[in-house]
Amino acid sequence: MIQKGFVGLEASTFDCGMGPMTHDFNKTLKADMFPIIGIDFRSFERVPDLTCTEDKFNALVAISMAGVTKDFYVPCVFQPQKSGVILLKGERNFTFGDFNLKAPQRMMGLIKVDERLNVSFNLALKIDGSRW
Repeated sequence: MIQKGFVGLEASTFDCGMGPMTHDFNKTLKADMFPIIGIDFRSFERVPDLTCTEDKFNALVAISMAGVTKDFYVPCVFQPQKSGVILLKGERNFTFGDFNLKAPQRMMGLIKVDERLNVSFNLALKIDGSRW
């Protein structure tokens, strides 16, 4: 069973399609000082599912963004594929405030980024048999 893992995302790759807002978003994330947003999967706790169509878990993850690291539980599922790949899917809402950040805004507040951040992930995992 997968017990832990790390995913790093380049903070500067987020793009909302509007240059000035993307710039402000990257500034809010302090992408120049903290170029990696880290998601450290620390543990998985099985959630009972009587349908047995997929394994449901609560993942304890430490998310590091803009120099702040916080622990969160994220509901996720493991879906084994016939190819041997395991899909790990999950989703959770966060806020800028969770990381002591303020949502970017422009034009003296007339244009604002939503305070809520919806993070969803779909990871394709392949077990490295040489480590077992």
